Amino acid sequence: MATLEKIRSKAGLLVGVVGVALFAFIIGDGLRSGSTFFQQTKEAVLTVDGQTVKIDEYMRRVTEMTDIYAMNGGSNLTDAQQSQLRNDVFETLVREILIEREAEKVGFSFTSQEMFDMVQGENISPMIQQMPMFQNQAGQFDKAALMRFLQIIETNDLSTYSDQDRAQIESSKKYWLFIESTLKQQRLEEKYGTLLAKAIVVNPIDAKAEFEDNQGSVDFDYVLKNYASVADSTVNVTTAEIEKLYQKRKKQFKQDPAVELKYIALTVAPSEEDFADVEKSMEKLKEEFVSSEDVSDLVNEVSDTQFSNSYASTSLLSPDATKFVEGAQVGEVQGPILVGNSYHMYKYLGKMIAPDSIRVNELTMPMFAEAELKHLTDSLVNLLKGGKTFADLAMELTGGRSNGDLGWLTDQAALTRLGEEFRNSIFDAKVNDIYVLKTITGTHLVQVTEKTKPVDKYKVADIAMSVEPSNKTTSEAFTRLNQYVLKNKTLESFESEAPAAGFVCQRSTVGQNEPLLAGIPSTRPIIRWAFENEKGEISDVTECDGYRYVVAMVENNLKKGYRPLASVADVLKRELIDDKKAEKIIADIQSKNCNSLEQCGEMLNLPVQSVKFVNFGTRRISGLGLEPALNVAAPVAELNQLSKPIKGKAGIYVLKVTEKHPATGEFNLEQQTQTLETQNAYRYMYQAMQSLRDKADVEDYRIRFY
Repeated sequence: MATLEKIRSKAGLLVGVVGVALFAFIIGDGLRSGSTFFQQTKEAVLTVDGQTVKIDEYMRRVTEMTDIYAMNGGSNLTDAQQSQLRNDVFETLVREILIEREAEKVGFSFTSQEMFDMVQGENISPMIQQMPMFQNQAGQFDKAALMRFLQIIETNDLSTYSDQDRAQIESSKKYWLFIESTLKQQRLEEKYGTLLAKAIVVNPIDAKAEFEDNQGSVDFDYVLKNYASVADSTVNVTTAEIEKLYQKRKKQFKQDPAVELKYIALTVAPSEEDFADVEKSMEKLKEEFVSSEDVSDLVNEVSDTQFSNSYASTSLLSPDATKFVEGAQVGEVQGPILVGNSYHMYKYLGKMIAPDSIRVNELTMPMFAEAELKHLTDSLVNLLKGGKTFADLAMELTGGRSNGDLGWLTDQAALTRLGEEFRNSIFDAKVNDIYVLKTITGTHLVQVTEKTKPVDKYKVADIAMSVEPSNKTTSEAFTRLNQYVLKNKTLESFESEAPAAGFVCQRSTVGQNEPLLAGIPSTRPIIRWAFENEKGEISDVTECDGYRYVVAMVENNLKKGYRPLASVADVLKRELIDDKKAEKIIADIQSKNCNSLEQCGEMLNLPVQSVKFVNFGTRRISGLGLEPALNVAAPVAELNQLSKPIKGKAGIYVLKVTEKHPATGEFNLEQQTQTLETQNAYRYMYQAMQSLRDKADVEDYRIRFY
C-alpha cells in the first residue's frame, strides 16, 4: 500500500516524464521522416504536379539513350548533342507522366496482347518494319529476320556463345526494351489522339471544302508597300499602348528561369615569341628533311598533317607549293614559310604526267572462300561483258542502296578511299574494262568509266606546324583579364572599361539547361554558377578550350513566370509601330482611287509583281514567305478585280487575281474524310499534349546535378 501511495504521489511527475519521452519519440520519428522527405526532394530531377522522377531513373534513361545513339553509329557526343539528348529524355518523361495520367482518367491502357500484335503478330509496327536489320536485300520487311532476332535475345542459356557475342546479345536486349517502351508510348498517344479526333466528326461539306482549298489555286499580281518605307518618326507609340498590348499578349511571354549575363570571352593569340619558337624548330628539322631519302616517317612524326604518297596537279596544291615545284629540282627543300598561323616546309619528291582524276565504279565482294569468290567474280564479269550495266548489277546486289558509282577520284582520294594497291591499279586501268582487284581491304569489282586529260602532277612532302599560344602567353592573358576583373567589380564599370582595356563585353540570356554560353565550349559550369548567384556577382576567370578565357557577371535573375515588360517592350513597340504605319499606308492607297493595279503601282512608285499557284494550304508564298493574309484573300478574290488593301506581315498588299486553277483531282468523300481524320488526330494530339504541358506544374531540377 505504501508503494502504491508513493506512486500516486509522484503521478504528475511520472506523466510528465512519459509525456516528454513520447514527445521525443514522435519528434525523432518526424525528424527522420522529414530527413527522408528532404532527401527525396534533393534527389528529384523533375516533378509533374507533384509526381517525382528521381535522378537515378533520369540518368538511367539518359544512359539508355546514349547507348542507343552509339548503337546507331553515334559516338563522342558534343556538348550540344549531350544537352539535346538530356532534353529529349526530360520531355519524354514529362509526356509519359501526362499521357499515362490521361489514359487512366478515360480508362484505356496498353495490353500485352497489343504489344505481341505490334511486335510479331498481324499488325507489326511500321517502326519495326522500317529498321534495316529486319529488311532483306531488296529493302523489304523480313518477318523471319525479326523472329530470329527475338529468339536470340530471349534465350536464357548463353553458355554456347563467345564473350563478344554475349555482350552483343545483352546490348541488343537493352535496345529491344527501348523499342518496346517507345511502342507503348506511341500507342497510348495514338489512342488519345484518336479519341480526340473522333469527338469531332468530319462532315461531307468540310471534306469537300478542304479538297477544293488545297487542290485548286490562283495566280495573282500584286504591289507591296513595305512598312520599312515609312519612317518610324511619322508615328507615335505611347507607353500606355505598349503596356496594354503586353497584358493582352502576356501568355506568349511565359518563361522558365533564366539569367541575363554580361561576359568577356578572351581568345588568346600566339605572341611574336611563339611564332619565333616554331620557326626555330622548323629550321632545326631542315637538315634532316633535306638528307632523308624516305621522308614519310619524319613527316608523320613531326607534322600536323600526315604524309601522302600521292601525286597532285597544281590545282590541288597550295599557291606556295605550286610556285615552289614549278621551279625546283627533285630533292630540293623550301621553307619554312608562314601561311596564316602555320609554318610549312616543302620537299619536291617527283613528277609524272597522268590524269588529274578518274571516275570509278566499284563493288566490294563478300568474304567468301577463294573458290566460291572466284566463281562469283567470274560470273559477274561475264554479266558485265555480256551487256549488263554496272549500275543495274550494283542495284541488284545491294538491294537498291547503291549503283556502285564512286564518282570522280583524285590520286589522293583513291589512296584514302581503298589504299595504295587500289590507287595504283585504277589509274593504270583502261576505260570501261572490268577488273577484279585484291587489296588489303578486300576483293573489288572495278570499272574506270572516264579519265581527265593527262596533266603534270607532283609529289610533295609537307611538314606543317601550327603556331599556338605558349604557356607563358596564355598565363599573361589570364593575368591581364584577372586584373581587369579585380579593378571592375560593378556592372557599370565591367562593361564601360572593357574597350580601353582591349576587351569586348557582350550580353547573353541563358536558360538553366543550355549547354553553352554563346556557343563557347566547356562553359556549362559558368551557367550553373550563374543560377547559384545573384545580380552583381562575378565569376572566376574560367579556361574554356585551352586558348579561351571567359568571365561572366550576373546582370539580372529572371524568375519562372512571365518575361517582364521591359525585356519585351521593344518587340511590342515594333508591332505597334507597324500597325500604325499600316493605317497610314492603307489611307494613302485608298486616297489614290486607283482603277487598276498598274495605276496603283505607278502612283505608289512600286513594281507590279506576280506569283503562281497559291491556295489556302500554301505554306510559304514564292518570293514573299509566310503571308497568311494572302492565303486567305487571294483564293476567294474575284478574277481580274482590284482588291482592297490587305494588311500583311511585311507591309500592305493590293492584288489582282489573274487566273484561277480549279481542282484537277477527283473528289473521293471516303478518302478525303479519312485523310482529314488522320490529320485531325495528329493535330489534336499535338494541341492536347501542348495544353496538358502548359497546365501542368512542371518543375525542372536538372541544374542541381550538371
